[in-house]
Amino acid sequence: LGGDHVIGGTAYITGAAIAAPGVVTHIGALARLIFGEFDGARSPRGERFFAACKKAGIDVVFSTDIAKDMWGKFAPLSAFSGVSSVIRKPIGPIRNDADTFKLLGDALLETMAVAKAKGVDLGADFVARQTALLGGIPPETKSSMQMDLEHGRRLELDWLSGAVTRLGDELGVPTPTHHFIYAVLKLYADGRG
Repeated sequence: LGGDHVIGGTAYITGAAIAAPGVVTHIGALARLIFGEFDGARSPRGERFFAACKKAGIDVVFSTDIAKDMWGKFAPLSAFSGVSSVIRKPIGPIRNDADTFKLLGDALLETMAVAKAKGVDLGADFVARQTALLGGIPPETKSSMQMDLEHGRRLELDWLSGAVTRLGDELGVPTPTHHFIYAVLKLYADGRG
C-alpha cells in the first residue's frame, strides 16, 4: 500500500473470541484503539479518523509516538504468548512460580532490547509497569496463542517470538528465550501439531 496509505496502530481488547466464522464476541471491559502517524504528526487524515472513532463511541487515542506504543504492546504480548504457550498454563501459575515468572521476564527483556536496537526505548519503568499489570489480571487468563494451541489452530508464532528472533538476529541482539520458544512451538505453528 505504501506509507502514504498507512497509519500505525494497535488495539487492546479483553474477552474477545471468534464465536463462528465472521462472528466475534466481546464480553470483556477493555476495547481501546491507539493509532498515529509514524512521524508523530497530527495529520488531517488522523484527525478525521479520530473524530469518526469518537463519534462511534470507540475508546481511541491519537498518539504522537506510535512506534513506542506498538512496541509497548508487542513486548509483553510476545513474551506472554510464547511463555504461556510453551508452559501451557494461564498467567496465575506462571506468575506464582519464580522460575516461570523469570522466563516471562527474560522474554520481555529480550523484546525490549530488540525495540531499543530499532530506536525505541520503552523506558526504565517499563518492566515494573508490566509486572504490575500482570499482577492485576485474573489468574485464569490465557494468551490467545495458548488458546489456539489448545484447539489445534494455526499459531501466531512467526509474528511473535519468530519476529523477535529474526529481528534480534538481524540487529545482533541475543534472544535465547524467544529462540527457545520458537523451537519448542514451531512444529505446532500450522495447527496440525
